Amino acid sequence: MPAILIIGLPIIFSQSWPFNDTDYKIIIFVSVIVGYFSLAIIGIPIVYWLTKMGKVNFINLSLSGAIAGAVVFSLFSIILGASLDSTTSLNLGSIIWGAALGLSVALTYSAISGITSRSTTTPKSGAVDTNR
Repeated sequence: MPAILIIGLPIIFSQSWPFNDTDYKIIIFVSVIVGYFSLAIIGIPIVYWLTKMGKVNFINLSLSGAIAGAVVFSLFSIILGASLDSTTSLNLGSIIWGAALGLSVALTYSAISGITSRSTTTPKSGAVDTNR
């Protein structure tokens, strides 16, 4: 989802293809690597902890996703800036952008897994209980 937003929003706002032949491939590759690494290190433990505490619901998952996204995106920006010998500082824009990307991932996960605002546990595989 974040890769789609990072590539799609410039296309929508500029009404043209703003990337050369390799830019979008690099963006997708880096987004996938950072995304799966973050999922393994932060996302799965958050869902596990919320499940263990019986607090898995749409709101808690969305807040957790936004916070985790802000942290990951900010750290990624700082690390990328340092590796490119750039003076990168933490700013409000990167925190907001990261929170939006993390929220988009959490919303997508909630929709796919059937987590609602009233859910208290992760739905079992198969049919979703609609009597809630």
